[in-house]
Amino acid sequence: MGESAESFFARAVTSGGRIVNSNDLTAFQISEAQANGKFWVSPEGYGWAILSWELTTDKDRKREADYFSRNNMMA
Repeated sequence: MGESAESFFARAVTSGGRIVNSNDLTAFQISEAQANGKFWVSPEGYGWAILSWELTTDKDRKREADYFSRNNMMA
């Protein structure tokens, strides 16, 4: 049996990373997380990666742009 979700979460906390769903990642980011032992697949087949806070995803950048666009319109 593989690693438990609780153990994976604890590794994210102790390594200073954040948990990101594989849908938010590129194939390269997923491969890199797998190669570094920072990827976990739930029993249901969902993939999750521990990503350092300094790294961003395309979806992070889109969410930030949308957020700042909305807030600039309100000002």
